[in-house]
Amino acid sequence: MKNIKERIKKRIEKLRKEIDHHRYLYHVLDKPEITDEVYDSLMEELRKLEDKYPEFDSPVSPTKRIGGKPLEKFKKVKHKYKQWSFDDVFDKNELTEWQEKIIRLVKKKDLSLENFSSLEIIKNIFQGYCCELKIDGLKIILVYKKGIFKQAITRGDGVTGEDVTANVKTIQSIPLKLNYIVDLIVVGEIWMSRQELERLNAQRKKEGKSLFANARNAAAGSIRQLDPRIAAKRRLDSFIYDIDEIILNNQIISELKKDHIFWDKNLKKPTTQFQELKLLEKLGFKVNQNYKLIDNIGAIEKYYQFWAQRRKNNKVLNYDIDGIVIKINSQIIQEKLGYTGKSPRWGVAYKFPAEKVTTIVKDIQVQIGRTGVLTPVAYLKPVRVAGSLVSRATLHNEDEIKKLDIRIGDTVVIQKAGDIIPEVVGVLKNLRTGREKKWRMPQQCPICGGEVKKIIISKNKKQKELSAAHYCLNPHCFAIEIQKIIHFVSKKGFNIEGLGEKIIEQLVNAGLIVTPVDIFELTVGDLQPLERFAEKSAQNLIQAIQKSKKINLTNFLYALGIRYIGEETAVLIAKNINQFSGKEIKTPLDLLKVFSQVKSDDWLKIKGIGEKAAESLIEWFSAKKNQQLLRKLTKVGIKIINPLLHLQTQKNILSGKTFVFTGELKEFTREEAKEKIRYLGGQPVSSVSKKTDYVVVGKNPGSKYEKAKKLGVKIISEREFKEILTKN
Repeated sequence: MKNIKERIKKRIEKLRKEIDHHRYLYHVLDKPEITDEVYDSLMEELRKLEDKYPEFDSPVSPTKRIGGKPLEKFKKVKHKYKQWSFDDVFDKNELTEWQEKIIRLVKKKDLSLENFSSLEIIKNIFQGYCCELKIDGLKIILVYKKGIFKQAITRGDGVTGEDVTANVKTIQSIPLKLNYIVDLIVVGEIWMSRQELERLNAQRKKEGKSLFANARNAAAGSIRQLDPRIAAKRRLDSFIYDIDEIILNNQIISELKKDHIFWDKNLKKPTTQFQELKLLEKLGFKVNQNYKLIDNIGAIEKYYQFWAQRRKNNKVLNYDIDGIVIKINSQIIQEKLGYTGKSPRWGVAYKFPAEKVTTIVKDIQVQIGRTGVLTPVAYLKPVRVAGSLVSRATLHNEDEIKKLDIRIGDTVVIQKAGDIIPEVVGVLKNLRTGREKKWRMPQQCPICGGEVKKIIISKNKKQKELSAAHYCLNPHCFAIEIQKIIHFVSKKGFNIEGLGEKIIEQLVNAGLIVTPVDIFELTVGDLQPLERFAEKSAQNLIQAIQKSKKINLTNFLYALGIRYIGEETAVLIAKNINQFSGKEIKTPLDLLKVFSQVKSDDWLKIKGIGEKAAESLIEWFSAKKNQQLLRKLTKVGIKIINPLLHLQTQKNILSGKTFVFTGELKEFTREEAKEKIRYLGGQPVSSVSKKTDYVVVGKNPGSKYEKAKKLGVKIISEREFKEILTKN
């Protein structure tokens, strides 16, 4: 009988060893040597033997992974070592700033490095950067005693977590027994594969249960099940990436040295982060194999972009990542730099653009589309999503607002994927304070005052229903307003380079601009999702918009689109404006204060301004809508200059002379050339007649050149035009 039991004991031990070997091959190395059926058969034999011979029971047996009895609650556990989280960076510039900061700190702590270049410090002192994928899962801390798994604790608040040992024990990639007899505390990530999430959600859908939003939530939810048997069914996985504490004997240290894992006796750790990952593999943990040693920012950026482009490809990764983690490789430098109050100084998380974030709805306004549809738009507290700083999001229509119960002041979830305009997809109602305001669709168009209603749409010949969207019933509303904006940014107006008719129409259709003021509130983040816009082109347009904020009075008056006030009338007003005011006009609000006091008879005193123009000026500056526009333009930083003002006191060298331009000028823009003529008292005109004094011809001249030749008008080159200007 004794011999039989001894043989049974040996058989059980061999089965455990064999099963654990194949568990490691399958779940850690992803190199299975046997089929699932064979593995299951070995497990079944072991289970039966353990049931029959309980005296050979072991806490590290593979059968212990199936889950024990349900828990009443999770126990709170204080961490032996505080659990930190890395600071985030979102672009190469922020990453470079972090590097410059830590190099300064290292030089400050070691004055002998003062004359070292950044490259020398990174390569020789930091020993490069260890770059790892940032797994989007649940952080876990594992405790081993003499090589045996004892406890698993969630991160919690970094100081105290929850004991989830029973659930983590069910994860096949986490060893219950290490390859070495050591005391150890390690940190890693629990995750669920995308395939398992699909399987789990399909099952939950059949059962009528709510679906998990993503793999991270599913993993976290599984680990926090009070019944470990539920966690056991969910096929969770792990990656371990850090050692908080390890106690090794000299024999193990000597063995590790053969594998180029060198031990620092003072730190009681491997000398580098790279070696630490190798040690974790030697111990028997599953380590993500996509880590890389890099020694410059440019290479880090390539590593980041490589994974940013491939992270959604199921053939490349079957788990979610939300960025990369960059750590100084040298453990000695890590120790010297230490921690701030909340994060390590020696590492940083370079995050991928988030596709869902939370922010606050500051206001809801309607914007008019090409067909007259009124689209509610949420004006948000600016937030970074999918790589862009977003301040607005579409709410689609009033029905959608009611469905989500979105209110002004709400904390909302917004999402942006790919090239899609940001949209609000949820409301965090638990965060309401009671001050939030409900929003209703206006009954009149905010632009033209036209009637706003839902329109009848036909599903087929017999069925008709109301549209989900509201429409402005004034058929001219959109056309008028879009033409105003096109006029506003034209070369004779604000002259915003890159903001042509197609771009304006695109911005209006996207709900980004309704009035000219909206142009000056655009951000790079607003433009990037749109067709024709990459990051550089978006930045260029924003820079052009900012540049245009300083504008000549003549261009500003023209941009306003006041009836009967064209380019030349605007020049007359600019030249004579000081007869209405002794103060210099510097802002649109200054202009409003002056022009709202000017009467029709005063305008008529200026030679060249007739009754229609005078009446139009009075009417335009009296309208509350236009007054509000000028106030808003002042608020967004529009500055007015008037270089023509001094002409009242200077001799007008070109007084009475008229100029016509044709063809492309090399040294001037057309508007600059005209401005110089006006500055000297001359007058640029658009058409050639016998009374024209000069026709200035540039490259590829048009019909005006031929007409000038026929009429005998003096034709001059751009060089000759420049000489006239220089003499004067």
